[in-house]
Amino acid sequence: ATLFFYPKLGVLFFMTLFLRSLSEQEQKFFDYAQDKLNQQENLAVYDVEYTRPNSLLCLYIERKDGPVTLDDCQLADGLMDDFFLEDTDFPENVVLEVSSPGLYRKLRLLNHFKDAIGEMVSLKLESPLLSSEIKDLPKKLNKKKKIRGRTTSIDEQNHKMTFDVDGYLLTLEGKDLSEAHLDPDLNFNGLKNRI
Repeated sequence: ATLFFYPKLGVLFFMTLFLRSLSEQEQKFFDYAQDKLNQQENLAVYDVEYTRPNSLLCLYIERKDGPVTLDDCQLADGLMDDFFLEDTDFPENVVLEVSSPGLYRKLRLLNHFKDAIGEMVSLKLESPLLSSEIKDLPKKLNKKKKIRGRTTSIDEQNHKMTFDVDGYLLTLEGKDLSEAHLDPDLNFNGLKNRI
């Protein structure tokens, strides 16, 4: 668990990782970025991801008052310059990419899942659901490894999440998931009349 200030909520809290923990490098950069963005009125770090083979460091930011803009990304990028001037564990050829986490944002941290309560999500499981292990599991979910449902609740104490999958309430632990992301229902009816 990591203690940090989350401007969207305006409080200090412990962030618990659900799907995977940040590497030491990622955590160091996350803390630095969070500290720098806390000094900005409306920006916060959503997540950090480092891909070693191509030395790509992704900083995902969010605003508490609306969508992330290109100016926000440029500002955040500039605020990270000093991090790379210091002695870091990242290679010299590291490429920093700053962006919004997007409409189909990954869910990895406890606060990601909390923010997704009531939202549709897609989940990839570590192992398939089995009716022999889960009481009253609907036949159509048996042996499924990928599912889509609405996040209904989070049990922080036990690291469990409940999803409504076509009317069936499925409770999973963070360790049961290999991937998760928002999967909103998009309705484009009437859009062509506004373009």
